[in-house]
Amino acid sequence: MTPLDVCIVKVELRINGIRHYYCPSSIMGGQFSDLIDALYVLYHENKDSHGIHQRKPEIEWEKTENGNEATYISSRFTWDEEGSLIKVSLRRDIRNGRWEANPNSFDPVVIRISGRGSTDDFECTVDGRDLCYAAAKAYTEALKKYGFYGYYSSTCDDYSINASVLIERFLFIKAYALNAMGVRALSKAWHYPHSWRIPYKTNFGKEMELLLFDM
Repeated sequence: MTPLDVCIVKVELRINGIRHYYCPSSIMGGQFSDLIDALYVLYHENKDSHGIHQRKPEIEWEKTENGNEATYISSRFTWDEEGSLIKVSLRRDIRNGRWEANPNSFDPVVIRISGRGSTDDFECTVDGRDLCYAAAKAYTEALKKYGFYGYYSSTCDDYSINASVLIERFLFIKAYALNAMGVRALSKAWHYPHSWRIPYKTNFGKEMELLLFDM
């Protein structure tokens, strides 16, 4: 992803040897951060991922169940190029009711992108870990090249990587891509006497190592 003109980001997707280019405008909506949030919904079985609407109501998601067992989950968002609406849909099967992906097996995610016309519309299936890796790699490179405030100033994306809540989601995607989920291990920070609430902490040093890790 590359900042272009004011509030415009060039997004290049290379899928199965084919390159697709998009230029979403932050004036009209979200940008590359939408993809991070959409991936987070697919993989994070947590109330926080489903409460994503509180921050970004444009991220839609749905879960289809067979009885009490989930079969797949999908997330959708739209990029506005100030002239064309690019609709992006991601769908991931949930095998045997388990959300956790096996790092040693193919984890199919179906990508559907449409909006410019039938010639540019496409659908393909990729490995979910590969998709997470590509997204995390792009964000890591953007951070190191532009910096937090520099990237925000270049894109005007209010939901950019400059947002702390998105950094946590970005680290989740990066940890999953690198099979380094141990970085997210929680431990008790302290205990409030006579209270059910127990604050937790993670290892900030390890999180920063993950944030800076080249891919």
